[in-house]
Amino acid sequence: MENKVFPQMNTLVKVRETTLFSKQQKLELINAENIETALNILNGTSFLTFSRPTHSNELESALETEKRNYLNWSKEMAPGVPVAEIFEVPDLIHNIKVFLREQISNNKDNVQNKLTYLYLNHECCDNSYFNNILKTPNTELSNTDNCIKTVIEDAMSDYAIHNSFLRTDLILMFFGHVKLLALSEKVGEPKISDFIKTYIDLNLLSILFQIREISIVLNKSIISKARTGNLKLNTELLFLASARQQDELLRSTPYSEFWSSLKDETAQRLSDVYIDNYLLNICKQAKLEAFGVFPLFAFLYAKLLDIKNVRLIFSLKKINANQNEIEERLREDYEL
Repeated sequence: MENKVFPQMNTLVKVRETTLFSKQQKLELINAENIETALNILNGTSFLTFSRPTHSNELESALETEKRNYLNWSKEMAPGVPVAEIFEVPDLIHNIKVFLREQISNNKDNVQNKLTYLYLNHECCDNSYFNNILKTPNTELSNTDNCIKTVIEDAMSDYAIHNSFLRTDLILMFFGHVKLLALSEKVGEPKISDFIKTYIDLNLLSILFQIREISIVLNKSIISKARTGNLKLNTELLFLASARQQDELLRSTPYSEFWSSLKDETAQRLSDVYIDNYLLNICKQAKLEAFGVFPLFAFLYAKLLDIKNVRLIFSLKKINANQNEIEERLREDYEL
């Protein structure tokens, strides 16, 4: 896809960027005397566009409202371009995981255990949606729903044999990666494609290191489902290699620093923060872009990280975490 021109999109994105949190505003939230004071500070900023919670108990719902409305707004800004759909994939994978746990729990206990409260974006992809897909003949389903049905059945069959949620989670993660690659190809912008490929590689390496640490050996049927992004390495070779061989294979890649950092306990614990910041730095290039949908994509990523930051601040304050403990979990600012 060539860089399409979307009238006023970049101007409106710049306006929306004013809702992003500054470092000073984050510190004010962190240092607030209590949760309700922090909420008053939050409501006094331009961060919340589509909701205004009056009590801290309403904050989680408000943040989901913000997320959903920003994704819907992005669809209006770039009609026909699946930018928002890329950001919806993690929710879809999360919801399939919840559904699988419901089904497996029900099969074990012979009771109806609904985990409704765990589903994200209740407007779609919930228990009813997945149950309907499983009951509908393949010929009556869309390509998307057929793929979802196949991965659910694949994961449930795998669990029946291996009794492992780790394996089913990997099957779903790899399915999500394939979906993300397809969506980024449909968008057709190289920088968004590079972002997705980097996201997949960093997630893959993080999982690879965790598997190595707990000494689990995956069979080829699982490994064959994995995809890499910019990594030009055979996944089977990478997953089945010894720890030393893995270190050698990854030493000459762009992720050598990330891989080495995972050996540090603190860095390993904060690997999700590192990944988010790594990807945010890719997005910062969009501030210099004048055309295409990369500026919109980058802003959405930054806004969703901001929502994650707010959620983290409030949840950590509830358990009386100190300032350093909160700050180490926060993602960077969207500034050059």
